[in-house]
Amino acid sequence: METWIEVDVRVPEGLEELAAEALLAAPLTGLELAPGRLRSYFLAVNDSEAVRAGMLARVAAAVERSGLGRACDVDATFKTMKPIDWNVVWRESLRPFRVGPFAVVPHDFAGTVRPTDVVLKLEPGGSYGTGRHPSTRFALRYLARSLRPGDRVLDAGSGSGILAVAAARLGAREALGFDVDPNAVPSGEELAERNGVAQRCRFVCGDFGVLAAADTAFDVVLANLHADLLQAHAGDLAARMRKGGALIASGIRVEEDERTRLAFAAAGITVHATMRGRKWMAMSGTRS
Repeated sequence: METWIEVDVRVPEGLEELAAEALLAAPLTGLELAPGRLRSYFLAVNDSEAVRAGMLARVAAAVERSGLGRACDVDATFKTMKPIDWNVVWRESLRPFRVGPFAVVPHDFAGTVRPTDVVLKLEPGGSYGTGRHPSTRFALRYLARSLRPGDRVLDAGSGSGILAVAAARLGAREALGFDVDPNAVPSGEELAERNGVAQRCRFVCGDFGVLAAADTAFDVVLANLHADLLQAHAGDLAARMRKGGALIASGIRVEEDERTRLAFAAAGITVHATMRGRKWMAMSGTRS
């Protein structure tokens, strides 16, 4: 089993998402946010004083640039964790479940599904979750309602690749996912291969700048991101959609509802419907 390092970063409250965008890069895998704190993990074989200093420096610089905090307000601690078998942890956390037309199951599921189920087979691993988070479930439901066979789909912040793969399983002719986390590319590619849609899925590492000039006029754009990123990149999302195309935005805390709507409206995106849980919500809209 591999040994992991936990990094716990403290930042001024309200700047967690901004700090997260600056922090999340190789060799980190995944990210957890709480008020005033960020937590992530990386393999001990990649640990060094330079790596640790680089993480702290990236977040401190982002906080300083924001004008809402100071570099000296940022601190980080690092802790070596006991070896964890992530495959065991993942398997214990995943039970088959349904959301909309999808049946989400482990990759080696031997049970039965309904003839009408669209099966999504997930892979064990430590970098991403199991698809049970409300933001993912909301996005899957909206995707099933919005996508038509033959559509081109863009997945902004693709993570595990579950939304891009789900789009291909529904009949999208092309699903392109991008994410700043380098682990997202092999994760998405493996998931697409496991679900038999590798030829219709493509994953790249980077932000909006990694997209090519031809990566535009998408019929459906998925964005399961924190609200501050949705607001900051509303124009980028709209620019990649065709007129009349659908936007599915999730990962929004309910208190960010109005600010997110206003950002989308300024970018020419009209929100038509929302799904809400206790803390999280999603939006569905179109580009005018």
